[in-house]
Amino acid sequence: MRLAVLLLLAPTVAAARPITAGVNAGVIAVRSDPDQEANNTLGLFGRVGFSKRISGQLDVMRIETNDDVFTPTTVRSFSASLVVDLMDKGPLIPTLTVTAGLDRATSDGDTLDGHHYEGGLGLEYRSESGLNIGADVRLGGRSVDQPDYVLDSGVIAFVPDNAMQEGEYRAFRLTVGVVFR
Repeated sequence: MRLAVLLLLAPTVAAARPITAGVNAGVIAVRSDPDQEANNTLGLFGRVGFSKRISGQLDVMRIETNDDVFTPTTVRSFSASLVVDLMDKGPLIPTLTVTAGLDRATSDGDTLDGHHYEGGLGLEYRSESGLNIGADVRLGGRSVDQPDYVLDSGVIAFVPDNAMQEGEYRAFRLTVGVVFR
């Protein structure tokens, strides 16, 4: 089945241009807790142009938390984005990004799954030589699918100590990519 889907999509992906691959780094902060220190992010992305101004992007990101309240946690995030170029001329291109994704946090053997949605604005420098340098600011929300640890009396007995928090967050990213035409 997967092979059939890949064969159907192969002409679409081959015809789509340009293709961009790169890295991103940034910070992410939970909006509900301004005293909590922002967490660093590091990731890889791939972008495929669907039309002159609309692209699809896939991101794989790692968020490392290490604060005094929670046990150090590694959050792995997979995101699919729609990137819209707000202008189509010049080396500086403002962008609008809409994203949905899945998260998995691990901490001392505990695992939590979640999902997120985010949107944001960015600015990219696209050189004619194929170098793409960008920055974006995003606002998002995360839901965490916590396992139920409930006693017979209906009281929650245990919630894993984990820093992947549910709620709104802000993120800032810097990206560097190479465009293949």
